[in-house]
Amino acid sequence: MVLGQACYTLLIILLLLAGCRTLELQPQQKINISIYYESLCPDSKLFITQYFYPAYEIFSNYLNIRFIPFGKANIREDGSEYTCQHGKEECVRNIIHGCALDMLTSTNQVEFVYCAMIKRTIMGHKECAIQNGLIWEDIQNCVNGERGLALTLLAQYDTRISTDGPKFVPTIIFNNKFSQENQKLTFRDPISVICKYLAFHPQCDEPI
Repeated sequence: MVLGQACYTLLIILLLLAGCRTLELQPQQKINISIYYESLCPDSKLFITQYFYPAYEIFSNYLNIRFIPFGKANIREDGSEYTCQHGKEECVRNIIHGCALDMLTSTNQVEFVYCAMIKRTIMGHKECAIQNGLIWEDIQNCVNGERGLALTLLAQYDTRISTDGPKFVPTIIFNNKFSQENQKLTFRDPISVICKYLAFHPQCDEPI
């Protein structure tokens, strides 16, 4: 009888511990990550394809991702002059990115940007758009119309008020607050910074 009671008590303890661990794995809220990048920037490509995307595959259920394709560009309000750090071809692609992102859900946004940073030609961008369920003609209409200009102006405004310039592209911001410490570390090791914001995750070394 005593042995049976002891086994029952042990079972209850184990269930409670399992329940606590399950609760620990559920974040109170998702981490908001904003990535300010340029479509033809080598450092943007390196970060998104080699560092960010592998981290995203691990933590996707815990992250809200925003992509802002503008960087160190500059555009007049009437759209008459748009200059980009890596030339006119980058300006065109930045607008394509902006239009595609505007039409996609969060998960497909990540997949599109990852694809487009690898397939950097216009035809490559078209392939990435179609793979994620978009109609290329809709993107072209956006790029050449008022919507494309409005999205680009919004990206410029967002970049200017949210980053430190940006002094470096890509700039990565956690929970809407720029941190130079996070910026330096995230560029090469986004997992370590993500783990700072999660209460617990099995991929992190220890509970934070």
